[in-house]
Amino acid sequence: MTGKSTTAHPYRRITRLVLGAAILAAPLATGSVAQASSTNYGAIAVSSRGAWGWAVDYATSSLAESWARSRCGHSDCTVLVSFSNSCGAVADGGRKYYGGHGSTRAAAERNALARAGGGSILTWACTTRPY
Repeated sequence: MTGKSTTAHPYRRITRLVLGAAILAAPLATGSVAQASSTNYGAIAVSSRGAWGWAVDYATSSLAESWARSRCGHSDCTVLVSFSNSCGAVADGGRKYYGGHGSTRAAAERNALARAGGGSILTWACTTRPY
């Protein structure tokens, strides 16, 4: 007998359910969605060439640091600042980069610039603050 069945094969239904669940769970597995915890972590990584990557709203500081290094995109990327429920910034001091953190973007930038002894802000990031 040849022809197409008008009913879906049971395995196809199961496959669709599993794929749908995987798609919905992917952001949680990668940590890219703010967790329902009371602490959200962030980090900024910088390479010697000035490339940078940041990550915010992760469940742990190690996850945030790992993702920041990964997003920086170079083998020599180093985490210069980690923070939780706050902000981080990186200043370019001319020969070196300096990280700083604070309760606001402005405070983090001031802290980074003070550590650099002047210079300019390379990048900044803030976590979502849970309420």
